[in-house]
Amino acid sequence: MNNLTFSSEIKKTPLKQGDQYKVKITSEENGKGTVKIKEHTVYVNNTKKGDKVKIVITDVAREKANGKVILSTEGLTEDGLSEEVAELEEREGDLI
Repeated sequence: MNNLTFSSEIKKTPLKQGDQYKVKITSEENGKGTVKIKEHTVYVNNTKKGDKVKIVITDVAREKANGKVILSTEGLTEDGLSEEVAELEEREGDLI
């Protein structure tokens, strides 16, 4: 009996390019905000700890990924808050 593992049996990464998430940035590393999603550290340019943003995953590696902000609560007035952004403000947690 052999112990070969076929590519179809290898666990695929749970994140995919194009996936979108509402997140709260939990830390900063190398000038980028970071957040953990499904065991991946996701690096997001132009963010800092505490930012609440909607991101799209732009590329994925084994344990790391990059994301791009597609919606932010930064600089919006109360009247300018969309329903989706208002929801970001009301919820707690890292992955929202």
